[in-house]
Amino acid sequence: MAKFKPPKRLFKNKEVVHSYRGRRGNLADPTRSPAHRPDGLQHVEFAFAASALKDAQLDDRAVFEAVQLSMMGSNAEEPADPKVAGLRALIESVRETRSNVPDSEWAGSLRRVMGSIQNHSGLAPGEKSYLTFVRRYVS
Repeated sequence: MAKFKPPKRLFKNKEVVHSYRGRRGNLADPTRSPAHRPDGLQHVEFAFAASALKDAQLDDRAVFEAVQLSMMGSNAEEPADPKVAGLRALIESVRETRSNVPDSEWAGSLRRVMGSIQNHSGLAPGEKSYLTFVRRYVS
């Protein structure tokens, strides 16, 4: 009777350790959960959800424009819509309270918010898909 021989390909280069993670990364990574989002991101999303509860006319497009203007910083012009101006001031006030967050992380948080708005909303006038989505996680 022939002895079982293990395949050779399993035992080549025993000293080499590969850290293959694949395209999707580590899905079990706890830092990817909503509770472990960057500090600035969580505060900005909470501010948007609270504003949406106060003002029923607030829509995703206004939130998106406010985030865009905040990312431009002082180079941005003053928005014509008072809701956008109010949201921009709200974002700036959150930034002042979270001064310990580095600028690069803050910009990354705003980019992530913009991406989330684009993923969850068509940015049509009156659409509130993103605000409904974010309200589930922060309220």
